[in-house]
Amino acid sequence: MNTIAPFLLLMLSTQLSSYQPAFSTDVYARTGSRGANCSGSGICSISANGGQALPSEGYNAKLGYDDQGRLFLEFRYVDLPDEVIATQFNTDAFEMQSDCPVPANVLQAIIPTSSERVLKSGFYPLSKTSQSVKVTFN
Repeated sequence: MNTIAPFLLLMLSTQLSSYQPAFSTDVYARTGSRGANCSGSGICSISANGGQALPSEGYNAKLGYDDQGRLFLEFRYVDLPDEVIATQFNTDAFEMQSDCPVPANVLQAIIPTSSERVLKSGFYPLSKTSQSVKVTFN
């Protein structure tokens, strides 16, 4: 019986040490495909949040890493115009028509050692609640 307790303690400490909590920071994310006028589907740009975003500069969002280490971008519906909800988030998958860089200074607000990362074009899953929509990038 005494050999079981250390084994259970070792298993518990191993499971707890592998858990990674979610981290996020406030950002502005401009929807649309990169290029002229950010038209199309996807994320056109992401910048650090310094106050209230103007619609032409983007929408308030949270950028972070979930508990599985995947990058996500989450918008509250109250921060998005109905047109953006209808055109960008009306299905179960989010389409990125073009790549979008995430600046190092934005990622460093989440993890200080981060460098620039590029969100690649493609389709990404959407998670929706009554208050928000979250895009999870691989």
